[in-house]
Amino acid sequence: MDLQALSFEELAAVVEQWPWFGAARKELSLRTATPGDAALYVGDRAILFRLAEAPAVRPAVTVSELLQDKAAKERSGYRRRVRIPGGDYFSSEQYAGVAAEGDGDFASFAKVAPEPAEDRETFDPFMDICTETLAQIYAEQGYPERAKVIYSKLSLRYPEKNTYFAALIRKLDAEN
Repeated sequence: MDLQALSFEELAAVVEQWPWFGAARKELSLRTATPGDAALYVGDRAILFRLAEAPAVRPAVTVSELLQDKAAKERSGYRRRVRIPGGDYFSSEQYAGVAAEGDGDFASFAKVAPEPAEDRETFDPFMDICTETLAQIYAEQGYPERAKVIYSKLSLRYPEKNTYFAALIRKLDAEN
């Protein structure tokens, strides 16, 4: 007996007739759990109901019928309108018809974006390459003054770590 080939009602009848038939009971529980799992991801269960109650076979529509429908819509004056969320839903002619006197307040602003300034290299010798790792290397190699300079630059660059870098500077002072 192929349990997967049985309809839901036939499978329920098999389980009712032979309640100890474990494979049939498992197949029945799998089939009943699937719509329940799908219902978790659907906001409105009425959609599932309509899908379940919809006829299984839809009328066959040929390509020529679809093309005739499209041609009929085009002849009837149907025109597809694209609407962009947040965009204006009226033309400039329609706006000109309803424009009020105070609407021109923003007309004095630039219509186009200003040209960006020339890219110039900004070299700040104060913000040269300085990392905590570099300061540790200087300290280990016997250059505590360079390490202190880097820690002080880092404390200015990252003010939220100011006390941490101050403690490292004090540690370097204590070691030397």
